Parts: sequence; C-alpha cells; structure tokens
Amino acid sequence: MLTEFAFTPGVFERESYESDKVWSDTLRALAAEMFPRTGPSPVVASDLFSGSLLPEIRKQVRRIENDNVRFLADGLLTKIQQVAVQRPGMRNWPESDLDWFQESLASHRDEPIGRIVSTRSTIESGEISDPSVYPVEDTNEDKFWNGIGMSSSPHLIADEQMNLLRTMLLHADWIAIINPYSVDNERAFVRAIYANATTRKPGYDVPDFEIHGQLDGRFEASSQQSNAEDLKKSLAIIHSIESNISIFFWPKFLDRYVVAGTYTSTSSEVKRKKIRWGVSMSHVARDNDQPDVRTSWHLMQKDGLRHVESKFLSAESRESIQSIEIGSSDGSVRRAQRKVF
Repeated sequence: MLTEFAFTPGVFERESYESDKVWSDTLRALAAEMFPRTGPSPVVASDLFSGSLLPEIRKQVRRIENDNVRFLADGLLTKIQQVAVQRPGMRNWPESDLDWFQESLASHRDEPIGRIVSTRSTIESGEISDPSVYPVEDTNEDKFWNGIGMSSSPHLIADEQMNLLRTMLLHADWIAIINPYSVDNERAFVRAIYANATTRKPGYDVPDFEIHGQLDGRFEASSQQSNAEDLKKSLAIIHSIESNISIFFWPKFLDRYVVAGTYTSTSSEVKRKKIRWGVSMSHVARDNDQPDVRTSWHLMQKDGLRHVESKFLSAESRESIQSIEIGSSDGSVRRAQRKVF
C-alpha cells in the first residue's frame, strides 16, 4: 500500500536535466503522482541518516536560480517532508550525491526502500544494478509507478498481506489493530502483524500495540479477559522484547482497520498519538483460509482516519463507550472498570 521513496540531492540540481523545462515538468509530474488531489498519498519519504537528508536537499533547493523551478521544487519538498520517515545512519557522513546514494543503498539492504531515485550519472558511478533504483528521468514512465496506489487486492495469504503493510509497520511508533474478531478467530492476523512489526533492525524502535475487538454479549467479561490473556501470552512468545500491548473490547462493530502513527510531545512533555496511516480491509488472512481468494484493501483518507481516531483512539471515546482494557506498560494483565452507556 505505502511505498517508500528515497531521493538523492542531485535530483534537485540543474545539471541533472537537459533543460529547465524538463526539470520543471519532472518535478510537476512527481508531485502529481506522489500526492494525488483525490485521495491519500500512497508514499512515504526516507529521511536518511537520522533525519539529515531532507535538510540537505532543502539547502540545495534554496540555491536553484530559476524562480519557477525553485517554486516547484520547494512545493514538492514541503510535501515530501510531510510524509517523511527517519532511517538510522548506515555509513560515514555523506559529502556528495554519490555518498547519499550509497547511504540509501545501505539502508535499503537493511530494510527495503521501494524506490531509490537519483541521477543517471550518480547511479552509473555507483555501478549498482538494483530493481529499486531509478534515474530521475524514468519517473515519467508508467513502469516506475507500477504497483504504487491507494488500493490493492491481496490474497488470503498472511505473507502477502504483511508485505503490503510492511512500510507502515516499520515506521510506526504505535499500531492499532481494529477488528471485531481480533481476539477470536482472526488472532492469526494479529500475531502476523505483531511478528512483522517487532522484527526490526537496530536503530528502529519497537512500537506499542493496541488490539481492539468486539465485546460479545454472549460471554461473560471474565471469559473475554481470559481470551485476551491467552492472546497476549501468544504474542509474548513471538519476541522477548519490551512492547506495550493494550487490548480493548467494544460494542458491536463490523469494520477492519490497521492504523498507525507516531508520538508527539505536548508542552507538558506528555506523549500524544498522531495518526498518520491507515488501511481498511474487507477480509484478512486466517488459519485454514482458501489462499486463492482475493480481498479488497484501501489506504484511508483523512476523514476516515479522523473517524477511527474519534471512535476508538480518543480518551473521550474510552470514557463514554463500553469497553474493557487489558494490559499495562509493565506487561502485567489487569481488569479495567467497565463503562456503561
């Protein structure tokens, strides 16, 4: 669903293009494809070397002499910064475009990057052949955008579905799995997400988890707490790591979502969740499913994310809607007070 891009500074240099017109046309086309007006952006952008790449590109943009090109480059870079994700540094400080290209490749070998965009001269100097590497002029070709979009139809195969979610799971500080059957017959999907998201190389922090399931009136709360405890224990077996896991039960709902984001700090240094990405799903992989069946998945737009945030993630919703929370930061299990309408 989300595709990660990495640009080298040379993409924003005049020498990389035949003319100012070709340069401006390329930047305009990139902005249109990466940030469509009618839907969510299907991309994130690598800010390599722990957030040092994009400030370096910003310096380059300020040096552009052509006013029109500088305006387009500045607009594109501003949008790129809005979808940026940081990656840890892999090599010595990059001094040249070739150094940044080598840095992107090293990071790509650590955790794959969907598209690495550089200049043709830099790529040829690097003597690298990799299907994820493209010279900037190839971004005008249809093949460059194959597989990048707001929707997908994965089979009921866990690995295939996890590959679609990987970029989001890798860069999230927190992940919320919202599925009425997450603590019932779709636990396998929850375990697959947890295993994927907690498999991270050094330099990537382990995310916190929220698992939201349906409060089934046919069962006592103690029975559902037991199911939640069993699920949490099964997750703990996957990795012996420090990951906060909270499990919530809600009144009946039908939709399946995986949403994720980062933390921001308030003036009082309190961490607050910022929702950045979300995927809605018609069905998810379960044990013993027919693998040839396709499903319908979609990146969520801002209004959909706001709806999920208001209904499931906000403190207000947890105060006013019946729910049971199980789990705490120290990994113990506790029974939360039941809220009644």
